[in-house]
Amino acid sequence: MVRVPGTATLIGHSPLVKVDVVVANDRRLQATAMLDSGADRTVVPLQILEALGVDYDKLKMPVGGNGEPIRGQGADGDFEIRTCRGKVRWRTTTICTEFWVANCGFVLLGRDDFFKKFDVIFDWSAPEPYVDIEPAGTMRALAVFAPDPD
Repeated sequence: MVRVPGTATLIGHSPLVKVDVVVANDRRLQATAMLDSGADRTVVPLQILEALGVDYDKLKMPVGGNGEPIRGQGADGDFEIRTCRGKVRWRTTTICTEFWVANCGFVLLGRDDFFKKFDVIFDWSAPEPYVDIEPAGTMRALAVFAPDPD
């Protein structure tokens, strides 16, 4: 188990971890990532891709079932999304091999990637808010959310 303290940010307490973003030719950069249960997928800030020499304009826009480009929705409204092939790694685990790129402040680790590999248990009621991260399917996480036998 890894315990991550909630770090005070402009949007309240946020669980922040360090990840490696790796793109073509093994160019990599360490970045701050937020565990974001509201994010669908892993999202990497445009600034990180620019620092790694990736041309944003050449990245594909993901398309939905209606043939229209998928747009993201966040606290600041709608935003454009592009798709990049590469890896986001936390510790020794590859979180994804393709991620979305958008104009955001942190790498966002979302439900379809990070939360399928790890059980994430938030405790914002503690005097010092924290998040526990365990491999997916661990007994502690299953016990926390198991129905009451009575």
